[in-house]
Amino acid sequence: MYGTSLKERQMDNAIEHCINSEEELLLYTLFSLKSSLTYDVLELVCGMGKSNAKRNQGIGLEILSNTLTTMDGMLKRNFLNVNDFECFYG
Repeated sequence: MYGTSLKERQMDNAIEHCINSEEELLLYTLFSLKSSLTYDVLELVCGMGKSNAKRNQGIGLEILSNTLTTMDGMLKRNFLNVNDFECFYG
């Protein structure tokens, strides 16, 4: 699904898009997380339907997570015990 650029995938679709580049998708994803708006409000603010607001956030989160993991920038969030936590951050 992500083997092509956003621009290439949009060329096959005749509808107008709210997000037109990878940079806009990243901005939308970070904005939606930081603002903590509901999908109803994101729909109004960003000019897309609720389902697209949720879908675009999910796609953006998946790409962001994969990128951070690949760049070894993703924080570890799950530890089995205190010793594992101390070893990781100690």
